[in-house]
Amino acid sequence: MKVIFEFDTDSENFDKFQLQSHYQAEKMTLCLLEIFKQIREWDKYDSRSEIPAGEVRDTITNIIYEYTHPENLGIQ
Repeated sequence: MKVIFEFDTDSENFDKFQLQSHYQAEKMTLCLLEIFKQIREWDKYDSRSEIPAGEVRDTITNIIYEYTHPENLGIQ
C-alpha cells in the first residue's frame, strides 16, 4: 500500500499550518507519550500531595520544546 500526501503550496487556499502539522505529526505523538509518561510518574511515584503549578507548566513546556517546534505552528 502506498499513501501520498500532497500539498499545493502555490494554491491561494494553501494552509501552512496543515503542512507544518504533517511534518511534525510523529514528533507530536512522541511528545504526547512523554507528557503522559511524566504525568504517570507524578501520579505513581511523587509523594507530594500537590505539585506546584509552575513545575507542571515548566516540565510540560520543556517536553513540548524538546520534541516539537511550536513556533512553526504559530505558537509562541
